[in-house]
Amino acid sequence: MKKTLLIFVGLLLSVTSFALGKDSADAVIMLDYEQAWNDDTGRLSLRNNTNKPIEDLSFQITYIDMQGRTIGTENFNKDIYISPGETKTVDIPAFNADEHYSYYKSVAKKDSANIFIIRFDLTDYNEQGRLAAGGKSLQNNDTTSAVYHSDESLFKRLGPIAWLMLFVVLVGIELAFYIIVAIMAKQRNRNPIVWIVLSMFASPFLIAIILLIIGKAYTPGEDINHRR
Repeated sequence: MKKTLLIFVGLLLSVTSFALGKDSADAVIMLDYEQAWNDDTGRLSLRNNTNKPIEDLSFQITYIDMQGRTIGTENFNKDIYISPGETKTVDIPAFNADEHYSYYKSVAKKDSANIFIIRFDLTDYNEQGRLAAGGKSLQNNDTTSAVYHSDESLFKRLGPIAWLMLFVVLVGIELAFYIIVAIMAKQRNRNPIVWIVLSMFASPFLIAIILLIIGKAYTPGEDINHRR
């Protein structure tokens, strides 16, 4: 019984480890790659499949010819910011640019047979210092198709939350002006509802200035009391 339990626990741990390994491998995936025969750089489109930002990653690119043979392998490390679900395009050195190699989806030189495909393998992410010996570092050498950048302000990196907070603040200021208009109108013996409606067509700030200029409206009763 004890032996059976140990075997079961071992199998469970193996399955869990495999699942975690698969999820980690799919955390960042390649969507596309571009390299024409006359390019000095290749453009690698990467997507963040996790629910948290990617701040750095290590990956391996395997270059394969059209016969399925491996013709090169490069390791890369990148400090990069990719928000959840977003895509970022990273520039990497073009493969054998001096020999006019071209990715099979890109424009190839007519008389060139140097066409290749690539395989992207994620080796690590959100962990610094995991670059294998001999790998290339890509510091500050990327362009992006996403909203977020590693050097962006905190406001931009907060994204929708920051915009929501700004919206709430602006709405609060707007409502405060409407309340001020209503109070000013009431203090001047004027109909607050009428002036609030006017504020909707103009602006509360403008209406408040107008109320300051025109001053208090005297009612007939106040006029009689004044004469007495």
